[in-house]
Amino acid sequence: MKRLSSALVLLLSAYPTASVAQDIECEMRHQGHSEYRGECITSGGERRTIHLRLTPDAGAFPWRGTIVGPPSDTGTVAVSPPSPAHYPTGAIQTPNIWVTLTSFELTDERMSFSFNLRADAPPTTADLQIVRRARRILSDASVWDRADDRVCEANARTWSLYCALYQATADVMGESHHRQPALQVVRRIVAEVGSERIEGHRLMDFNNHPETTLAEIHAILDRSARTIRSGLSARTPGA
Repeated sequence: MKRLSSALVLLLSAYPTASVAQDIECEMRHQGHSEYRGECITSGGERRTIHLRLTPDAGAFPWRGTIVGPPSDTGTVAVSPPSPAHYPTGAIQTPNIWVTLTSFELTDERMSFSFNLRADAPPTTADLQIVRRARRILSDASVWDRADDRVCEANARTWSLYCALYQATADVMGESHHRQPALQVVRRIVAEVGSERIEGHRLMDFNNHPETTLAEIHAILDRSARTIRSGLSARTPGA
């Protein structure tokens, strides 16, 4: 059975991001039983209702729920409160965004936070593990899939660059996310070194291009690991 890698509901799809940075503020009231309900409002006045419930065993993102907009823009959302071990200012995650918070406040009566759609969350130590794991998955040419379609098999024996990262994310995190910070780092490096080989999807197009070699993919993953490690060291000396 095939597992779709990106067939998820597009959240916050009405929020423009292409030309200007978009600020969003969310305000919720306590509903009892560790639940908060309220609204998220963009700087342009667009509104979405949001419902979050505390899920203690959910790792870095313990606040999980749904965000809903008219007429039926509904999907999952998860919030990470500020934490030195994960995101110092907090982060928010939907199927198609993963960005840091610019503010966060939680009391017995209310929860509020704000974020900007252009503020990609920085990689953590888990992301370093992911790119290293993807490098091991793509160990040699016999396991490299050169015809990526961005659909990753659950029990695959060959992997494209995208699917190796997808699998590595599941191995490390227990689930995969299209905007995992590790994938964002790799995407940026691919765009930098192979822009002439990209038409639409950076990881797929670079992987499938006839001039791309496995050695180049290894080099990109190695560089991604160095980039993440350098960023971690800058934020936490000695990391």
